[in-house]
Order: sequence, then C-alpha cells, then structure tokens
Amino acid sequence: MKKQELLKIMDQELLDKLFGFCYARTSDSQEARELCSDIVFELVKAANGEGDMANPHGFLWRIARNAYADFSDKKRRNNDDFYEGDPEDIFRSMAAPEAREDGQGDSRELLRNCTFPRCMWRRNWRS
Repeated sequence: MKKQELLKIMDQELLDKLFGFCYARTSDSQEARELCSDIVFELVKAANGEGDMANPHGFLWRIARNAYADFSDKKRRNNDDFYEGDPEDIFRSMAAPEAREDGQGDSRELLRNCTFPRCMWRRNWRS
C-alpha cells in the first residue's frame, strides 16, 4: 500500500481508537484532544510522503506512538522550566544558617549560596 492511501483507511472507528489511545496516556480529555490532533497532523504529513508500507495499521500506530513521545517531551520541558513559588522563599531556604537566623541579607547575597538549578526559575524572572 502506498503512503498516499493511508488516509483512506481513516474512519470514525479508527479516530475513536486514536482518542482512546490518547486518553489512556493523558487521563485528561483536553490533552487527549490535543494529542489526537497532533497524531492526525502527523498522519497527514506522512500520507503526503513517498513510498510504500507493508502494514498500514502498524505504520499508523508507530506514528501515534512517536507523536505521543514528542508530546510527552514537549509537556515535560514546559513543566520543568517553571517554578511557581516565590524566588525569595528559595533563597531563604538555601541561605547560610547565620543569614536565616537573623532574617537579614538581600537576594544577591543569598544567591551566592544558592545551588537551586537555574532551569527551575521562571525565565522572565529578573533580580
């Protein structure tokens, strides 16, 4: 079967199965819809490619798994980049013991003692 014929096997039953695949992995209907649309987009892109495929359903599910892997990586990167708390709390918790006891010292002094990973700070946070 040629890749251009891939979209001919897509029907409502297959889309329901794709949504079930997505919902089983995300447990959230909004994220499942987003992932499902990513998978359909990747299927359309693959259908525009040249070449043959021996097993169209296997090819389709391989695309779905790869799209899910990309979706998970993107979601993990977005979640890892942000810290929702107050940066001052981080500085106070990691400050030298003498700075914690008297409550004195500014953020720059505390930052010198801080070992908190930079990737966990908000990117738009400035001191």
